[in-house]
Amino acid sequence: MAEPGGPTTQDGIFYQNTVAARFLADLLDLGRLPPRERVIEVRVEAPADVDDIVVRYADNHRD
Repeated sequence: MAEPGGPTTQDGIFYQNTVAARFLADLLDLGRLPPRERVIEVRVEAPADVDDIVVRYADNHRD
């Protein structure tokens, strides 16, 4: 018997991993992007104020 909330939790994990994969793919972009758009670091489960995904761009701003 499945535990309550299990499928919902797995949906959230799948979504988080999908978003992380998109940003990780952006790391491979060798095109000339402005610093505000060029991803230089992706942290998954980051130990910061948020615990999901932190993306750092070449101009040092974070999402």
